[in-house]
Amino acid sequence: MKDDLKDFVNKHRDEFDHLDPSADVLQRLHAQLQTDRDRINKNKTVFQRLPYIPWLAAASLLVAVLSAYWLFNINRPTTDQPLAATKPLTDEHQPTGHAPANTSTNPIETEEAPPLSPPSQQAAAKVSKNLHSRTNAVLTAPQTPSFATRLRDSSSASTRLAAILEIEQNQQLDHRSLTLLAQTMNRDGNTNVRLAALDVLGQHLDQPDIVDIFQKSLVEQDDPLVQLGIIKIVSQLDDGEIDRTLFSLAEDPYTFRAVRDEAYAVLLKKNKL
Repeated sequence: MKDDLKDFVNKHRDEFDHLDPSADVLQRLHAQLQTDRDRINKNKTVFQRLPYIPWLAAASLLVAVLSAYWLFNINRPTTDQPLAATKPLTDEHQPTGHAPANTSTNPIETEEAPPLSPPSQQAAAKVSKNLHSRTNAVLTAPQTPSFATRLRDSSSASTRLAAILEIEQNQQLDHRSLTLLAQTMNRDGNTNVRLAALDVLGQHLDQPDIVDIFQKSLVEQDDPLVQLGIIKIVSQLDDGEIDRTLFSLAEDPYTFRAVRDEAYAVLLKKNKL
């Protein structure tokens, strides 16, 4: 793009350059320059005006270091000085006025030391003490509560779950364990604990009392989730009493709807309707 102003200035440059600044302007410039020079001279540092001060500071520091080193080593004992040898004073070197020490022993004043017990007796006493302390520790150690106690521990659901897990790990259920698990499945206040007991019972369908336990639990059970789990397990069993209990649940209007539907589905699958 063409710059008209620049072309105009270039063509009429002579008309702009004929004017010179006045003498007053030059005087003001000289005065300002002189003021700046004075300010720079005032701002010079002490070290620039007095160049010997750094040398004085270095000398003072050196004197302080040498003085500290001298004070530190003046009282320090040297290793070259031998320690004074100590010798026992003999009779001839003892100070005058002191009677020589009486080295004779008086049988009346001398007491015999008690005889030390043989090492074998000391070792036997030590072993006996250790055995006694271990026996006391075993007797005073807290005993692990039984399964029944832990399953009835209403203060901790984790304790009851741990007891059920231990019963499951045994892999063998006696009549007492079956009864405890059935009571937990029907009456425990925690649904997860009930389901854990149901899961362990469901792994032992070959037990002779398992059918009776599940049939009674279907009637007594008040937790719909546990009822659904029981129905799922008993669907594998071919038992007339179980089928009649399922039919009663399906016909009961107070039964939870999902439980009713599941009971109907099992009966239809078995062709019991």
